Order: sequence, then C-alpha cells, then structure tokens
Amino acid sequence: MVCLLYTCSTLCNYGVGRFLLVFIDVDKIPLNAILVTALIDMYSKCGDVEIAWRIFDGVFCKKLPPWNAIIAGYVQRGLFEEAIDLYCLTKAMERTGVQPNDVTFIGVLSACNHSGLEGERMRRQVKEKMIKRPFGCSWVEVDGAVHRFVVEDATHMKSKEIYGAYEILVNHLKAEGYVLNSSFSWRD
Repeated sequence: MVCLLYTCSTLCNYGVGRFLLVFIDVDKIPLNAILVTALIDMYSKCGDVEIAWRIFDGVFCKKLPPWNAIIAGYVQRGLFEEAIDLYCLTKAMERTGVQPNDVTFIGVLSACNHSGLEGERMRRQVKEKMIKRPFGCSWVEVDGAVHRFVVEDATHMKSKEIYGAYEILVNHLKAEGYVLNSSFSWRD
C-alpha cells in the first residue's frame, strides 16, 4: 500500500490516491506511522494539504515521520507560515517523547528561508540539540578495488596517508593565496 501511495505522490495522481484511502477505510487497514506518512505525503504533493492535515490530526499517537511529512507538505505547497506554526507545536510532540530531527529542522529552515523570516531561532535549536547533518561520503576505484570515504572517518587502513596528502594539498593552496573557509571545514 505504501508503494502505491508513493507512486501516486510521485505522479501526482490524486484520483488513485483517493481510491486507496477509501480502500484503506473500507478494509479497515490499520494506520501505522509509515502508512500515515505516505498518505500525508501523497495528499500534500497532490495539492490537498487540508486532507493531509486531517489525516495527521486524526492520528492518536504521532511519531516523527508524520510530523516531518506534514511540515514538508506545507513547505512544498508554499504554506510557509503554517509550517512554522506547526513546528511551534512540536513542543507538544517533545512532551510525548518524540524529538525533532535534522529532517524536521530542514523543513522549518526552508519555510523560514522562503517566507523571509529569520532562521536564527532554528539554527540555535539545531546547535542546542547537537543535530548534525549526515556526513558526506564518496567512493573511488583504485586497481579494481572500491574504497569508501566518509568525512571525518579515520577507520580506512590508509587514513593517515590520506589525511597527510590532504594537509599537503591545503598547504600548497594556502601558499597560492587560498584562504580556507573554516565555517565549511570538515576538520576542526
């Protein structure tokens, strides 16, 4: 059912999505967090955030994914102030033991950015909660072997050599006048 709803979301096929909701109601399919999130996402992407809200509001025990889906849905439809207002309700969410995560904050920061509101409160909360972005990752093939590199990872067997080469490159760049943007640096 979730895959079908995802397909309806992707194709913005509102008619089939509505049929699936009727099917869920008639067959009494229990609404778990995954199914609720898929329904909210589908209705939001198809442009009916009112029904998305009704589905969200009707869930007794709200988990984090539905919160994130409804906030993202408001942002996608240009309802930035509503997304921010909904985030303010996350204090109620926190009382139930569910904590906002990076996806929550990205949605609200996006709403702040698009609405012209200052996102400093959000940035401060991200820092206070010590929420970090997922680390970047890359792969390289050398002599038929694939090597995976994750930012700040020191577990690779040649990590000392790699970081040494990195330092040499940075020193060469500095000698040529390049100034490292420390706010973007992946190493402290």
